[in-house]
Amino acid sequence: MNKAILIIVIIFFNLLNASTDKIEVVTEKYPPFQWEENGKIVGPSAQIIEAIIKKVGIEYTLDIYPWARAYKIAQNRKNVLIYSITRSEKREKLFKWVGALSSHKVYFWKLKSKKDINIKTLDDAKQFFIAGVRKDAKTQYLTNKGFENIAIVHSTDIAINLLFSNKVSLLIENEDLPLQVKKLGYDFNEMEKVYYLEGFSQELFVAFSLMTDGVLVEKFKKALEELKLSGEFDKIISKYRK
Repeated sequence: MNKAILIIVIIFFNLLNASTDKIEVVTEKYPPFQWEENGKIVGPSAQIIEAIIKKVGIEYTLDIYPWARAYKIAQNRKNVLIYSITRSEKREKLFKWVGALSSHKVYFWKLKSKKDINIKTLDDAKQFFIAGVRKDAKTQYLTNKGFENIAIVHSTDIAINLLFSNKVSLLIENEDLPLQVKKLGYDFNEMEKVYYLEGFSQELFVAFSLMTDGVLVEKFKKALEELKLSGEFDKIISKYRK
């Protein structure tokens, strides 16, 4: 092979390999799955992601954003990993899916003092003002079901604040909401579940942007599976349920 051609080939493959030398990890504050504490991202999902990355052996950056921004980054950049994300039909072809991190049951929540709010069917909730996070799958679910009375906010923290300040009647969130409510300084005992969204409740996933190399995605799938088979995955989850 001509020396000049050989050099070009070597440079090409070096550039190709460099493209997956580092990944960008994006997420949101979403207790009890992941949140920020003393400048560090903690929680079961965060720890599982760290364990996967360690197994794969790749450099990474990790940032917390409002969900809509994290979602946009994961749709428009190469080698971006996003968690914890619901795997809906609408999103199926928008990402390369690695695997499930956790499961959650979703409810409408209200303040106990609101005795006039009674919901027997999903349509009953359409008469009340609801807080929903922008680009969140739960909000998208309600929109697809014909809901128009949604206050679109940037985070669950804002949704909780709106509920306790009586600016909305309901918020839609998972069953592990107490931790987040307490962190904001509110009394969770003032809240209650009012309706279970059986048609929506499902698992939360980790996924890559579409532009990510399939070989890298497969490495992450294998690492996650190894964590589950070894028992380390369940050990991490159990640690946060104590």
